[in-house]
Amino acid sequence: MFTIKDVDFSDGLWLYSFCCCRSWNCCGGNKGQKKQGRSLIMRFLGNLIWILCGGLLSALGWWIVGILWCCTVVGIPFGKQFFKIARVALLPFGARVVRVHY
Repeated sequence: MFTIKDVDFSDGLWLYSFCCCRSWNCCGGNKGQKKQGRSLIMRFLGNLIWILCGGLLSALGWWIVGILWCCTVVGIPFGKQFFKIARVALLPFGARVVRVHY
């Protein structure tokens, strides 16, 4: 239970998590155009808050490390991976991380 000055927020948090879960379709919620529109809005808001709260600095740090690793021939594969991490660190909401088998 989460309280601030004897105000109970547990029901509100449950309702918020339920609505987010349904809009992101992780619980088999809404399907179709409505879900897509809400999902885009939530992704945009999440990414905006993320960038303002330090996501830009995090991505910039990964880019700098990637550039430093690319200074040597041996470090180029690592630098390329750091650039991929920087892309996800900049806009994490809506990004898909997929395992590729070679």
